[in-house]
Amino acid sequence: MSHPNAPLTVAGRRLLCIRVTELDWTVTAAALAAGISRQTAHKWLLRFGEHGDGACATDRAARHTSASA
Repeated sequence: MSHPNAPLTVAGRRLLCIRVTELDWTVTAAALAAGISRQTAHKWLLRFGEHGDGACATDRAARHTSASA
């Protein structure tokens, strides 16, 4: 399940990855069609490349760090 602020659903992530890896879309074109940034598209493509289709189904929390004084 996607978190409320996620720009892509699981199906949208899969479609993004398929467009780039199988249909030869550019990352820029696929990101534009999905309504996300190129950087976000690259993030999902990297996860897809590392973990396959299952990576599209997983929402990972954003990593927040705090600076120590």
